[in-house]
Amino acid sequence: MHPHPWRGLNVLWTWHLGTSVPGGLGNAGDGSLRVSPPQRSVTQRSQCSYSVRSGSVPGALRARTATFLFILIFFFNLFLTYLAFPARRGGNATAARSRSGAEHGRILRFSGRSNRGTLPERSRSPARRRRARLPERSRSPARRRRAPFRCRAPFRSRPAAARPGASGASGDGESGAAGRDSGTGTGLGAPGAGGARGGTERGLCPQVPELGKATVRIRQPERVREIIQALREQGAAKLQVISDFDMTLSRFGCNGRRCPTSHNILDTSRVISEDGKKKLKDLLHHYYPIEIDPNRTLEEKCPLMVEWWTKAHELLVQQKIHKSDIAQIVRESEAMLRDGFKEFFDQLHKNEIPLFIFSAGVGDILEEIIRQANVFYPNVNVVSNYMAFSDEGILTHFKGPLIHTYNKNNSVLQGSGYFQQLSTRTSIILLGDSMGDLTMADGVPSVENILKIGFLNDKVEERRKKYLDSYDIVLESDETLDVVNGILRYLLAET
Repeated sequence: MHPHPWRGLNVLWTWHLGTSVPGGLGNAGDGSLRVSPPQRSVTQRSQCSYSVRSGSVPGALRARTATFLFILIFFFNLFLTYLAFPARRGGNATAARSRSGAEHGRILRFSGRSNRGTLPERSRSPARRRRARLPERSRSPARRRRAPFRCRAPFRSRPAAARPGASGASGDGESGAAGRDSGTGTGLGAPGAGGARGGTERGLCPQVPELGKATVRIRQPERVREIIQALREQGAAKLQVISDFDMTLSRFGCNGRRCPTSHNILDTSRVISEDGKKKLKDLLHHYYPIEIDPNRTLEEKCPLMVEWWTKAHELLVQQKIHKSDIAQIVRESEAMLRDGFKEFFDQLHKNEIPLFIFSAGVGDILEEIIRQANVFYPNVNVVSNYMAFSDEGILTHFKGPLIHTYNKNNSVLQGSGYFQQLSTRTSIILLGDSMGDLTMADGVPSVENILKIGFLNDKVEERRKKYLDSYDIVLESDETLDVVNGILRYLLAET
């Protein structure tokens, strides 16, 4: 160890300044510095005077260069530190972007403001604080131009159902998504499989606000408008309503569970044995997918539907059902009519408009449902599959002709004379939930205007195109009669 270590600091200092260094400091020949014990006399030790050896000059130059670089790096780091803290210098947004790169710049541009607004009040000078509180008008034009853009409060749109003239939307912001995906339009009168969602076209029928519901789809709004106007002009005296019952006047589901049809009410009741319930359920699981399959033709489906109905009726006959049990079976069931059913039945009854229920269900059951709802008025007529009972009141068979989903037409009404009695009722509102319901009005002698409203309850995406091609108004997963009641109110309102 050097006998005087503090003198080493003096050696380094004098070496940096280019003064003499002891003989022990020099170039080792490989570009590095070499320090060797100095060779000095007693006099030199006492005076501590040093001299530079001739070979040490290049090493000193390198040391100066290293020192210069060290100082340069120090000040460069100081400059970067200055940039990294914009709050110390008034919050320059441009420098802040250079500090944190393009990402920070994108954030500032997206938010529509600089980071000046984020500075704490204390970090601003008094002048800056006063300028920040100045109203917009008190600033000079130049200051207004330089002032950062302030984002307004976000626009909160109303739901599509309450927004007249808006493009239809569901709860996730969809604007007729299926129509867009298939390249179809959703505007007024726009063609395409997707149809117009929500019935929100301007002026479609302002008097029927229910057409603005998000569950409504209309492919040809102009045509619907014309039909509604024609029905109104013809008046109540020429109007009649033809409707299916199961999953049209009755609900398809409630709280995530399927509601029973008139057949299901019997199938799951206490009067059916466990073996009978299992067989009836197996029939349902086998034939129901066939009934709603959009890829099968009616010619393929009809014989299979006859097969299903025939087997189901035979199983019911085997259960020895008593006629006196029917009212209790309905009371114990989970059958539900659609919301708004009372207004629907009451409007028709009050205005003496015939309601013809054409059902492939069980007539005795659906009549009891309507009766227990206290809406079985004299203007209601039902054509369906009725049970025949023995003198003891036990089910023996079902009366003919057999009515299934796809033969609800004039072929099963021959001899009834119902539509002939109503030959002057040439304006029709038809309500259904399947392709088979479209033929329910075929027995009407003369039809001037008919408005077809379809309830699309199941497999909505798969069957939407067919329903829009066939029905004037399609109600998707709508468990109410709001749209029908709204149209009736407009048609029956006094002019």
